[in-house]
Amino acid sequence: MDLTIVSTERSIYKGKVDAVFATGSEGAFEIRPGHSHFLTRIETGHIYYDEVGNTKRQGLFVEGGLLEASPKGVIAVLDTAILSSEIDMEKELAVISKAQEILKQSGHIDYSAALSDIKASTSKLAILRELLKSRKQ
Repeated sequence: MDLTIVSTERSIYKGKVDAVFATGSEGAFEIRPGHSHFLTRIETGHIYYDEVGNTKRQGLFVEGGLLEASPKGVIAVLDTAILSSEIDMEKELAVISKAQEILKQSGHIDYSAALSDIKASTSKLAILRELLKSRKQ
C-alpha cells in the first residue's frame, strides 16, 4: 500500500509499505493493505512503518497531526516529525536530565514545560530502542 508522510516543514516519506503502526486519539493501531477507511488525530509519540522489500522497520517521532487510512494507502499530515536517524540519544538524555533537575527545584517552576520535555525526549528514545530491538531480531 502507499504511504505518504508530510509535516508542516517538509515531505518525510512517500513509498510502498506492508504496514503502518501509530498512536491515535483512541490508542495504538496497525494498518495493513485493505484496511477500512478511517481518520484519526495523531498523538505525540511515534509512527513506524515496514517498507516493502526492507526487513528493517523505519520510524519517526511525531507531535500531533492527522492520519487518514484507506484500503489502498495511508496519508499522515503531521505538525512535527523527526526521523529516527535525526534523533540524538545523548541530547535527549540531557534534556530529560535537565527537566528532572528543574522539577526538583522550589519556587516558580513551569511543571508543564518540564514534563512536556520529558515526554517528548522519552518518546524519541523509545523509538530508537524499538528500532534497535526490531533490527536485532
